Amino acid sequence: LEFRRVLFRSPQDRVSTWNRRCEEILPSARGVLRQGLPFADYLRQSIAINQPNLSEEMQAQHIAERTRQHEQRGTSGIVVTLEDRIIEVRENPTSNGGCITILRDITAERGLLDRLMRNEAELQRALAAEREINVQQRQFVSMASHEFKTPLAIIDSASQRMLAPGADLPKRVDRVRAAVAR
Repeated sequence: LEFRRVLFRSPQDRVSTWNRRCEEILPSARGVLRQGLPFADYLRQSIAINQPNLSEEMQAQHIAERTRQHEQRGTSGIVVTLEDRIIEVRENPTSNGGCITILRDITAERGLLDRLMRNEAELQRALAAEREINVQQRQFVSMASHEFKTPLAIIDSASQRMLAPGADLPKRVDRVRAAVAR
């Protein structure tokens, strides 16, 4: 896993440093990140670049949510970039009161998770169909068994009555009864 970092220091909460990988995961950060930039300004500029079609109200909501996450330290969240990349953002406090923001591109993982969820839903549908087929099969076997029992009972009863009349007749009757039993 490759992590990208941006370091914000408190109490001023300004950008202190960042690594090259941060710029790789967020190409728009190149034009925004600069040493000493307040977090609020970084956030406003980043949202304006990554989500230019958002209304001012939605931008304000994103800024408020991300600011709350940043201030809570030790939390994580998800950001979607202009390039439709899904970025996990984790805020880790430092011993000197600062904060290290760790960014991780989880787009591929989310794609696999979505595919896994679609496959699970498909398997659930197939399982439900299989269960329905099993119920229908049991009903058919039960109905067929019932439908065969009545005529076979009649044949068996008639063959038992045929046993009495003649010597040759018992062999035939035995065959009939054997067929009935089978």
